[in-house]
Amino acid sequence: MTLATGAGKTTVMAMLIARQTLNAVRRPGSKHYTRGFLIVTPGLTIRDRLRVLQPTDPDNYYGTRELVPHDLLEDMKKARIVITNYHAFKRRDRLELSAGGRALLQGRTGPDLETLETEGQMLQRVMPELMGMKHVLALNDEAHHCYREKPP
Repeated sequence: MTLATGAGKTTVMAMLIARQTLNAVRRPGSKHYTRGFLIVTPGLTIRDRLRVLQPTDPDNYYGTRELVPHDLLEDMKKARIVITNYHAFKRRDRLELSAGGRALLQGRTGPDLETLETEGQMLQRVMPELMGMKHVLALNDEAHHCYREKPP
């Protein structure tokens, strides 16, 4: 959904997280609900604003906006929420080398050195709290700002 600033996107995300989490806590074997959430943002400012989606935050929306009954707020703390900006998904070099050092290790005719982290290593770095969970709900906040370059 594309909504203007102040239209209530964060509140809607909080409601989705609350519904999923509370149902997952009550029905732990269900494939329809999850306690794991990945929220992707376009930058650090929005990422910091979305801290209110963390049930442990003092200003969390579940309590301050009364989205969840008071007696269920403790169950909300069972949610695992990772809020990160989309730049974090760029695979990083595992080995920092100068151009000369890279050429020396590679040799004249050797294959290119593969020093980028694998996708699995990148996921472990970005969202370790969610690793091992069967179901994770991904929310892309401000998705129109989070895009890849056009393919050649």
